[in-house]
Amino acid sequence: MFKSNIKGYVYAIAFVFLWIVISSFEYGDFRLSRIIHPLLWIALGIAGIWLIRNKRYKSIRVKLVILVGIYLLVTCWFLFSSVFCRSEEGRIVYVNKKNRSNTIICRRYACFLTTSDCEYYNSWTIAGDLRWARKLYSNQFDTTKWERFNDVSKNKYYHP
Repeated sequence: MFKSNIKGYVYAIAFVFLWIVISSFEYGDFRLSRIIHPLLWIALGIAGIWLIRNKRYKSIRVKLVILVGIYLLVTCWFLFSSVFCRSEEGRIVYVNKKNRSNTIICRRYACFLTTSDCEYYNSWTIAGDLRWARKLYSNQFDTTKWERFNDVSKNKYYHP
């Protein structure tokens, strides 16, 4: 019985790892996370409803009902913000000196008629318009590795 629990943990860790890796892919303007995250959110809701209806989990039914209530409130918030919030495609700010396909992209996020500062993403071009972008939580860049990208005419992410 102990081995089956380890197997479940391995599956869960592999699932979370694949979710993080796959949701970072982008093709042109399309981000795969726009589909992956809602599908996982819907699967979480279906799992919650299945747990409530299952008779084996009668002892924790009250906790599950509270969790489903919180789930519904968060779902309403996500639906509301998906209508009123948008993220721009972004523009290249820095280019790696050794690997020109590795760039730092600045994206602004607008929500409820307010605009945020730049959110920086490290983007690796895989092939053509297919790239993998990861959010950076620092706005300090080492100038020995990165150079400023100032040519707006060659910036395929820039839209005036």
